[in-house]
Amino acid sequence: MLCPKKQNLIVAGLVVLGIVVRLVVFLYNRGFWQDEASLALNLVDLSYSELLGRLENAQVAPPLFLIISKFMGQLFGLSEYSLRLLPLLSGCFSLLIVAKLIRRLVPDPIGMFAIAVYSLGFSHIDYATNFKQYSTDELSAAIILLIGLSWDRLSNRSLYVTAALLPFLLWLSYTSAFLLSGLVLIACLSALRTKAAARIHAFAIMLASTITSMVSVYLAAARNSIGHGIMTQYWLAAGGFPGGEFGWWPVRNVVEVLGSSIGVTRGPAFALSVDPYNLIAASFVTFICILGAWRLSEGKTYRFGIISAALLLSALAASLIRGYPLVGGRLTSYFAPIAFAALAAGLESFHRIMERARAGRTAHFLAAILLCTTIFQLFASGGQLFVRQDVRDVAREIYKRGRPGIPILVDPPAHNIFRLYGGPLLSRKIVWLKNSEDRVKSLDSGWIEAGRPAEFWVIITNPKKDELNKFGVAISQYATLKDLITEGDSGAVLLEIRP
Repeated sequence: MLCPKKQNLIVAGLVVLGIVVRLVVFLYNRGFWQDEASLALNLVDLSYSELLGRLENAQVAPPLFLIISKFMGQLFGLSEYSLRLLPLLSGCFSLLIVAKLIRRLVPDPIGMFAIAVYSLGFSHIDYATNFKQYSTDELSAAIILLIGLSWDRLSNRSLYVTAALLPFLLWLSYTSAFLLSGLVLIACLSALRTKAAARIHAFAIMLASTITSMVSVYLAAARNSIGHGIMTQYWLAAGGFPGGEFGWWPVRNVVEVLGSSIGVTRGPAFALSVDPYNLIAASFVTFICILGAWRLSEGKTYRFGIISAALLLSALAASLIRGYPLVGGRLTSYFAPIAFAALAAGLESFHRIMERARAGRTAHFLAAILLCTTIFQLFASGGQLFVRQDVRDVAREIYKRGRPGIPILVDPPAHNIFRLYGGPLLSRKIVWLKNSEDRVKSLDSGWIEAGRPAEFWVIITNPKKDELNKFGVAISQYATLKDLITEGDSGAVLLEIRP
């Protein structure tokens, strides 16, 4: 068995490795993909006060996240680096806190497997290098969990400061409300048990601060996001809200959420029935997490059970009223700190059970498989961390080719990215193609709108890598392909109308 000093060195190495991987992806500086560009345009088009209203381009984000990002963009210049700096810092600090939590809760060396999985998990690296709020959701959840577990050890001054200021994390992360409910309950129980004046005052301050924060963030910004028509329909289609029949929906989605939080599954809830591996992996992870949460809900770590239960129940309630979806993937990244702490404790408990059955190595074997799966997914999907819908580089290539008289027709999924990156190309004739199931028909209408040019560019972005080839075949009957540019999942074709 490794001595504590060696364990600490290994954990430090895993944390450093995770931070280095995140820095490498950040410094590579891939272009914004559709979701990032859609959110970034809000910073370009809206003032600070307008960021508190309903965002454009079907986007939802906490107001403080947007305000800090806009300030960073103005301070350092609007770029991928400046807008991704806050998510990067949040992702790195999340890793540090989660590693600290796991070491405190699970001193057994098997807990290091959970730290390694979090450090090298594709989704968590992705969140930390995306201009979206998902890594700040993780950081907020990790901070609340850390403080909740340390509540009785805080000095009186720290109690008052924490109780007064911590609830305002809601302005940075809407989902922190789910964990704050558990922290308020911990403060209440601490006051009732000790009957100490400082604990009672801290609970009163915490309650008042939480209510103030919830009301203020709702009136200022959140009310413009709750009930967002487009987003509600999208989340409903993804399985984030219960449909006509409640049935097994909570069980299925909780399994999916835990599976995607650990990183063994990707995709919406209904993917569990499509890919058997997803179901097996997510079910195993859920079993281990439940085992770990049960163990951590006893004894000195009972506060973990309070926060976990509050998180799950409030998240379920939010999905029932269609306020926020409960579905696997980035939307529930805030589950990650609790899920990984539970995973580490579950592996430890499972190891003890297997030792009694004289199969002690089984737990380490399964933990090793989980880590290998994480590393495999990182290598298999890692290309997306460096190249995605890179319309930025497509636009640059078109600009290098010159011939400014040739108009550009932009496919609907590429609209927002091209608006952000078009730059000098925007001086040309630009036609924004309309949404249509028949792309050729949409292209024909756009060509007429462009003035029936003999040559024109078409910019396309789509996750299907063979989309450009299929598109070219469809229009080959009346146009000739003169040039082709591909970058990641985006591209452009230069077409010449046949005589």
